[in-house]
Amino acid sequence: MQDDKFFVVGQVLKPKGLDGQIKIKPFSQDLTQFLSLKSVYIDGEEIKIKKASVSNSFVFLLLENINSAEQAERLKNKSIAVKKNTAALADDEFYIADLLDCDFSSGDLSGKIVNIHQFGSADVFEIILNDGRQIMFPHLTALSLKFDKQLKRVSVDFDLLQKVVVFN
Repeated sequence: MQDDKFFVVGQVLKPKGLDGQIKIKPFSQDLTQFLSLKSVYIDGEEIKIKKASVSNSFVFLLLENINSAEQAERLKNKSIAVKKNTAALADDEFYIADLLDCDFSSGDLSGKIVNIHQFGSADVFEIILNDGRQIMFPHLTALSLKFDKQLKRVSVDFDLLQKVVVFN
């Protein structure tokens, strides 16, 4: 779902149980946000949530009109989205989708953010520099990431970046 009004918050992994509940891999650190959602969007269709729970690092949803494991199985690998104004963010938080295609700078390095990989312990930024080289680095608090949403610009501390950056 590439619509600017929506934000992908997870992916359906598989059914859980026989009642149609689905197991979600969340794309957010704050799993409790799922507990306050009234509905989600799958393939652009709004589906009401009957029940939501969180266990370990997964979210479990029971959706309206999904009443069996067979129906839930048809949702496997589908994206779960919400309207952007539904997913509340703190002032210092942002959507990964908002960072993609932003200008990037750190010291004498500049380029574009082309991808943000979610491997588990830390998101990994992939940048194509203006000179054609590619760099990757983990999103660490110590890097003091600054995001100017209006200018679509991201910057990080150059000295600390030098300790963790990988050039490809």
